[in-house]
Amino acid sequence: MLEFANKKKDITYKDTSPYINGFLKGNFLRPSCYSCDYTTLKRYSDLTIGDFWNYFSDNNTDIDDDKGISMLLINSQNGNDLFNIAKNDLIYFAKDFNRSTNTSPRLHKPTKKPATYEQFWQDFSHEDFISIMKKYF
Repeated sequence: MLEFANKKKDITYKDTSPYINGFLKGNFLRPSCYSCDYTTLKRYSDLTIGDFWNYFSDNNTDIDDDKGISMLLINSQNGNDLFNIAKNDLIYFAKDFNRSTNTSPRLHKPTKKPATYEQFWQDFSHEDFISIMKKYF
């Protein structure tokens, strides 16, 4: 939801939001995202936190409130220790690692650069926002 200075509110959804549409198409990413060395299951951090894409529920106790679900990967013993310290303050469910990570594309390969990427940013530098949204999204 967006709230403007005049207190007007705008509720948009992923299917109607130009920003979300552009983000999901890959137009708003940094150039390095298209060749990211960290889109692999070989993690260098103790923990990895991200969106749980294509979340699956395998029981009746999971919470799915359509607000999004996060995924936490524990990548090291230090990460496991940190999780054990925090877990009493979290709502979490253990999921099958392979089944969960297979549905998270950024754990396997970088985002594909859209064919319109360069033109989008050229146009963005000299056209108004509404024109850009109509043209690309």
